Amino acid sequence: MRAENSVLGYARDVMLLLRFLEASRYGKSIWACDGDDLRAYTRVRLWPTGPDAVSVGTWNRSVAALDQWVAWSLDAGSPSAPRSGGREQRRGLSGYRGT
Repeated sequence: MRAENSVLGYARDVMLLLRFLEASRYGKSIWACDGDDLRAYTRVRLWPTGPDAVSVGTWNRSVAALDQWVAWSLDAGSPSAPRSGGREQRRGLSGYRGT
């Protein structure tokens, strides 16, 4: 069982991506999210001006949380998860790490 703070952090990370998709990507669903969306999200989170910038460590934790959420939702057979997949789909967001 994960620590409560970890679970809350993971939930916040997923929520931030959902908010970004809603506000900045015309309400796109997480299942329709593509490489262009992830690159835009990376730019917004890693390179903003002002107090909204996050560290690379925070970004990498966020990516790990999103990777785990994607793997869980696919393994759990989420009704809204895409049915096709394979290796590329399982790769998740790991290609978008800040390092």
